[in-house]
Amino acid sequence: MVSDGTGDGSVNQDEARNAVMADTLKMVGSSLLGLTVGCAQCHDHRYDPISQADYYRLRAVFEPALNWKRWQGRLKTLYTDADRAASAEIEADVAKVAAEKNSKQTEYMAKALELELAKHPEELRGKLRDAYNTPGDKRSPEQQQLLKERPSVNISPGVLYQYLPKEADELKGFDTRMGEMRAKKPVEEFLHCLAEEDGDPPPTHLFHRGDHRQPKDVVKAAMLEIATPPGQLIEFPVNDPSINSTGRRLAFAKHLVSGRDPLLPRALANRLWMHHFGRGLVGTPGDFGQLGERPTHPELLDWLASEFGMGNSEFGTEAKIPNSALRIPPSFKRLHRLLMTSTVYRQSAARRPELDVVDPSNQLLGRMSVRRLEAEVMRDRVLAASGSLSNAMFGKPVAVAEDFVGQVIVNDTSRRSVYVQQKRSKPETLMRAFDAPVMECNCDKRPASTVATQSLMLMNSEFTLKQAGSLAARVRQEAVAVSLRDKNAESANGVDSHPASLSRSDRATFDPSLLPLRPSDLWQIGYGEFDESMKRTKSFTKFTHWTGSQWQGGPVVPDPAIGFSFLNAAGGHTGNDQQHSPIRRWTAPVGGTVSITGSLHHPSENGDGVRLHHRLSRVGHVRFVRVVDCNQNQNISRQGNLVASRQELPWSNASAAGQPNRRRVDDRVSTSNHADRIHRRVRILPPAIHDVVGDPRQLRSRIAGSDRPVPSNSQLQRVSLRRLTIGRQSSAQ
Repeated sequence: MVSDGTGDGSVNQDEARNAVMADTLKMVGSSLLGLTVGCAQCHDHRYDPISQADYYRLRAVFEPALNWKRWQGRLKTLYTDADRAASAEIEADVAKVAAEKNSKQTEYMAKALELELAKHPEELRGKLRDAYNTPGDKRSPEQQQLLKERPSVNISPGVLYQYLPKEADELKGFDTRMGEMRAKKPVEEFLHCLAEEDGDPPPTHLFHRGDHRQPKDVVKAAMLEIATPPGQLIEFPVNDPSINSTGRRLAFAKHLVSGRDPLLPRALANRLWMHHFGRGLVGTPGDFGQLGERPTHPELLDWLASEFGMGNSEFGTEAKIPNSALRIPPSFKRLHRLLMTSTVYRQSAARRPELDVVDPSNQLLGRMSVRRLEAEVMRDRVLAASGSLSNAMFGKPVAVAEDFVGQVIVNDTSRRSVYVQQKRSKPETLMRAFDAPVMECNCDKRPASTVATQSLMLMNSEFTLKQAGSLAARVRQEAVAVSLRDKNAESANGVDSHPASLSRSDRATFDPSLLPLRPSDLWQIGYGEFDESMKRTKSFTKFTHWTGSQWQGGPVVPDPAIGFSFLNAAGGHTGNDQQHSPIRRWTAPVGGTVSITGSLHHPSENGDGVRLHHRLSRVGHVRFVRVVDCNQNQNISRQGNLVASRQELPWSNASAAGQPNRRRVDDRVSTSNHADRIHRRVRILPPAIHDVVGDPRQLRSRIAGSDRPVPSNSQLQRVSLRRLTIGRQSSAQ
């Protein structure tokens, strides 16, 4: 427990460190002790029995944790000397492989340059060669202009595969070798912590009037006098020789849970009560002193402190509650269970006029208080209702950023609020509007406000509008599932479910544009290699990076490993070689027939063209299409139906046409009905009615032209990835 934002190198380090220590004691005092000890920094507390000496005794407990020489350095490595030696040895071997690669790359680049120069007039080849070999900052204006007019001469390792594909693959092998070698290095791990340095820590002084520049008497680490029996000051060791630190914080923590401290159990019991009932037995949970509110039920607070398991026979609560169980190991679970199974917790929150007259603020707990959701919970509930909430655990904080109007938004809207980055300078706008605290030091109790901006945020913010759309799509999707189950029940009872008996308007139509290109359980988006001789895929690897609009191999395109290979709702791009061809793979959820309709288009004038394979795992190779001319629009529809059994994999593979003599490669894939779309339609016609499959969080649909509130899924359920759709229709087959 230490404050953050401790300043940088431009501020006075002694002053900043003193401020950090002051904030640390504020946190400890208000959260664990229920006291405002900060008032005693400059003088004896004016209202509570806390002396200035008490304050600095408590400060001495935490002061060794902040290195008085490098007090901001909190990362501690776990690397050993043996790890460093092993890492250095591996890096030396990697350097040898890198040198070999660089030598071969220089040789192959020279060959590629000659192949490129052969395409240019003979009288220019010498000048182009000299211009290419001259460093960029030393090229003459004539050389710069020459290369500008003929940019294809600017050969780089990234385009080497266009000229010497085998040699380019050989160079990639070096990268693989180096990666495998580096993978054997011991991983250096760090601890982000407050660590004490070896040696004796400096003494803690009492500062005159709280000024760190005026140190006075030396004080020892000890507990506050108010929390100890009269005349029995509890001091902590200056330096514990049995452990690798002074041991002061450990001794302080052990004292708090030993049952001898009267402050911690009351403070924690009051906080748990506050979180369950909306208001603590003491209305100021960070201040049990004279300036704080008096407890509404003091005997109940004492009893809860004992039930928490921290009673004692010397200085505790047993004087008032002699029958309480003493020295029981502290247990939050036990106290949670006690509160939540109580009669007062299980009361109705309905208001009664006779109680409102006697106790309008409900301090006597005549009913359960109505509680507002906290900002983080409210945001998570919105995500959960829309089906967008991610259940992923752990990981780095989700960054926040300002949008074009200056509102602070969360970059990844699906993560739970507990993982959202908390920046004091940029509090997230939506949660701040609903009273999420700005963590400047710590927050004893959240405010509860009702202002117009809260309604405006819920009506107009980009986040709520997006989640409202997702909720509407989820309602339609899941309502269709309910309709399908009803239809199954009708069929089981002898009701005719043949499509001929259904009205045309009862069919569901879906707008593919509502769907992002993200695979559900039925879809796999990735890359692999197609075996031309065997007419089947040799390998398949899922794309690992989602940009928000497309799947690709990494954060940037081209990816160092797989090149330009990617897929999005508008189409995609082939990989650098046949081993990295983009693949859309779909698993049939039920037995039935598959029909495939659509077209393939290669929109760019550059590149070698594209070819597409369609394959059904049981039937085998279904379709091969090749498009080279940018004006060519190739139909990829399959005439007739293909029988598909459950779990079979109809898939498509798009790869470069394979003409390495082309100067540039731009093998994008798109559709015919839009200039930049790829359009295929896959319909599954099951012989019987089945439950709806697919993840409603990722499958959106628009229902139109229906004379029912929700059409039956037994007629048509089409799951769309923009122009790539799956439909389901009952059949008489």
